[in-house]
Amino acid sequence: MNVLIIEDDPACRLRLQSMLEPLPVLRLTFVHTLSEARAHCCTTFPDLLISEINLSDGEIFSLLRELKPIFPIILITADPQAHILDLTLAIAPQSNLLIKPFHALTLLGIVKKLLTPFISTTTPNVFLIPGKFSHKKAIPFSDIQFIHAEGNYITIQTHHSAYTIKYSLRRAIKDLDARFVQVHKAFLVNMDYFNRLNLSTNEILINRKVLPVGRTFRKNIIDKLN
Repeated sequence: MNVLIIEDDPACRLRLQSMLEPLPVLRLTFVHTLSEARAHCCTTFPDLLISEINLSDGEIFSLLRELKPIFPIILITADPQAHILDLTLAIAPQSNLLIKPFHALTLLGIVKKLLTPFISTTTPNVFLIPGKFSHKKAIPFSDIQFIHAEGNYITIQTHHSAYTIKYSLRRAIKDLDARFVQVHKAFLVNMDYFNRLNLSTNEILINRKVLPVGRTFRKNIIDKLN
């Protein structure tokens, strides 16, 4: 489920990203301007558009008149005027207006209602950890490069972040799928990120990160590679 978000304020972008974390089926693409959004829509239309109304290079309504969208739209503004609501409702069949400030649950409620058919039939492979707004943060399996265990805690390493939670490696192994292989008593790796195995030094390269290989776990890796 592809979501295009047009927002030129860095703090607002981060807040929107955080608010939408409980819906892992959403693949978020952020652009800053109308021109960037126009270029994006020339190649593919999103399944949902979320946009600030007033942007650095104009109002979102000008772009929407060009696109004549049939996909759902959520527009955001801090200016609660009746004519803005009228413009929003007239611009597309499934259009919604949010007035700042708004709670995360308000946004999530609108998104879930708009995308119910997709969300209800999609069960992505995700690892759930404690998140914000009393929700679980969902980390897609595909984003996890490796997991490092230390005592009663594990650190989940993704493309951009590391998350440390109280969780056993044994439990994590049961939760994850076949792409994950234990290579050491303290390391579990996603073989989709495999680069190289060096049995002479007992090391494995995962997304250019060198990790140790335990002797008793060599067979796990070799079997997976074969």
